[in-house]
Amino acid sequence: IYYKLNIKLSKEKAQDACSEAARRDSPILIELYKSGVLGKKSEENLFDLISCFNELPRESAAGGLLTVWHNMGYGKYVHRNKLDAGKLQILLLLAKNEDNPLALLSRLDELREIILAHRNSSEVSLTLSTIHSSKGLEYDNVYLLDVLDGILPFKAEGELEKDEMRLFQEERRLFYVGVTRARHGLNLFSVAGEASSFVSEAEKLLRGTAMGEKSAPASEMAKTHLVASELNPGDRVKHKFFGPGLVTAIEGSHISVRFDESGETKTFLSGAAPMKKE
Repeated sequence: IYYKLNIKLSKEKAQDACSEAARRDSPILIELYKSGVLGKKSEENLFDLISCFNELPRESAAGGLLTVWHNMGYGKYVHRNKLDAGKLQILLLLAKNEDNPLALLSRLDELREIILAHRNSSEVSLTLSTIHSSKGLEYDNVYLLDVLDGILPFKAEGELEKDEMRLFQEERRLFYVGVTRARHGLNLFSVAGEASSFVSEAEKLLRGTAMGEKSAPASEMAKTHLVASELNPGDRVKHKFFGPGLVTAIEGSHISVRFDESGETKTFLSGAAPMKKE
């Protein structure tokens, strides 16, 4: 983790410090500091890093996270490499229920095991899942959390760099996967006062309104939002986001389509999907 925390160090020197620490049964950072192989600035950063590590056990769980993010330089690494800074807010929410950083780590390990095991009792009324893990599944009611700019999507569309548009489109498709897991009820959770590009898009789609304009006529909506009664298995359709595909099944108010480009079959609620016949 040294290159993520403001320590300029070659891989070879890091390995030497690890070997020396193992030989002396001493902390790696202490051996690195004693080695004298660092430049002046990196040595100062390492001294601050050691001080922060020494203070971490006495911090609250949330305080420990903020120390790693701000004082130890990890936040700068995340922003410099354009990673998902929104995950800090999720960790801070989890940290509220833990006494210290070690307790938070134990809780994260517990949650990881729950997700990996993915065993749901038939008596359980609530299933916690990532959107990726829910592909191909359906639930009576779906609750999508943290649908806001900075988390999902990772950045507002108007703030995107050219090379970020592809990732934004992938997150839009992922959001749509989550939305279409719902059989009967869909609940989108955003944050008061925070912008949410995808929630706005969903409201526009469902209400047929945009930026204060009048609702689109029903005849216009019908052209781009097919209902189950208008389709038969074997029909060709074109989805606004996923492109052309083949209707493979119609079950009640649900339409299943296998898309040409991805080969994936997706299920949509009748009248809600932006697609038309080819």
